[in-house]
Amino acid sequence: MRGYRRVKAIGAIGLLTILLSPPSFAADEVGVATGYPPYQFDIAGEITGFDVAVARAVFDRMNEPLDLQQYDWDDVVGLLRFGEIDIAAGMEITQERLPYFAFSQPYYARETVIFVRDEASAAETVADLTGKKITGDRQSELENQLKALGIYSSMRVMHTASKQEAMSRLLAGEVEAVIMPLQVGKYLAQQQHGKVRVLWRPHDKTEVAFAVRRGNQQRLQGINQALATLEADGTLEKLRDEWFKQAD
Repeated sequence: MRGYRRVKAIGAIGLLTILLSPPSFAADEVGVATGYPPYQFDIAGEITGFDVAVARAVFDRMNEPLDLQQYDWDDVVGLLRFGEIDIAAGMEITQERLPYFAFSQPYYARETVIFVRDEASAAETVADLTGKKITGDRQSELENQLKALGIYSSMRVMHTASKQEAMSRLLAGEVEAVIMPLQVGKYLAQQQHGKVRVLWRPHDKTEVAFAVRRGNQQRLQGINQALATLEADGTLEKLRDEWFKQAD
């Protein structure tokens, strides 16, 4: 009986330990892009950027593990859509994406513009790009506005493998203009020692958020609560100042 009571006591202690232990979470796999400075890129193999810093702050606030994985942006979108990753950081909220993804509260707004070479380009208005070769972002809000204005179809649009390649082609004179987020273009032009100017910008900025597959409201609730806290305590504003001033 004495041995039985001892086993019973050990069993009760073990059960109590399990009940009182905090729940463990598998790390969410968060997809970010390569070559998208200052938002998402890598330096010497380390994933970094504004969206990465926000993701780390959010998961620290939720006290949950984070598994950052880096892919080409088109792959990030596809992997999230088919459930191969859990979350995408820094996704623009567009009408085309709403059927597939649910979005957190936005944590900044991104402005996509058309860049040309500062002094080498004679273009003064977007109409001057008629028949010219341009490159840059696909499915951006700016591209949609150009289509709505009936201008996009008159341009010779080519797509490149990366933002760096697009900027390199512009500075080399291989294309007349690039469509690119303002901060990305400023960062890359500075990095490549080139001078560019903004030829045209849309009326509105596009809000950016974390994206999950539709139906994953529980995960969004935790992210939104963390974002609200980080906004209230000034953390997000500090990160915006830190990362966006680097591109100025």
